[in-house]
Amino acid sequence: ATCALLREVPAAIGECHGMRSLVLISNGIVSLPEEIGQLHVLEQLFLNGNFLRSVPQSMGRLPRLQELCLDANRLEALPP
Repeated sequence: ATCALLREVPAAIGECHGMRSLVLISNGIVSLPEEIGQLHVLEQLFLNGNFLRSVPQSMGRLPRLQELCLDANRLEALPP
């Protein structure tokens, strides 16, 4: 059996206020919604192996983020 790849992360992800870890490795994700910055208790975010060219500025407001993995993407810039 094969699994369908996740192409986009829904904006509703911002409603998962208790989420501490998010692993979306090796999908076809090309962009992330600004709402990802609402995950205020998120500690780990693994997005390696996707097709991201940028990440939302809101990710800079994740106060508890300790681990961020973005390797093997197509990043052109990171937010300040």
